[in-house]
Amino acid sequence: MNQEQSQQFLGSERIPRLMLKFSVPCVLSLLISAIYNIVDRIFIGNSELSAPGNAATGVVVPIFIIAQAFAESIAYIKENIERLYKTAPRIHISITRTHPKLILPTTPATAATGKK
Repeated sequence: MNQEQSQQFLGSERIPRLMLKFSVPCVLSLLISAIYNIVDRIFIGNSELSAPGNAATGVVVPIFIIAQAFAESIAYIKENIERLYKTAPRIHISITRTHPKLILPTTPATAATGKK
């Protein structure tokens, strides 16, 4: 699905279907993370570390979640910068010995009128 079809899908589809489509992966990932944390605490609680191990897990898990959020936000910013870079108009500068020449990109409006 290209970007135009994706935008049409988001603009024309019913809200309950969109909520279901986008919330299910999020809920599943949070559920898997919570189950992992519970199982981790059970194994640590049954080991010889017991209370200190569970206390350490209680300290480390929030730090891990903050680090994960930081990494995901950097990935999101990088993706948006790349998208902006791909869609931004290009300006080409051609420099010769006699004079520099600035070549501006043509847009549909300037291409139709023939003006630059």
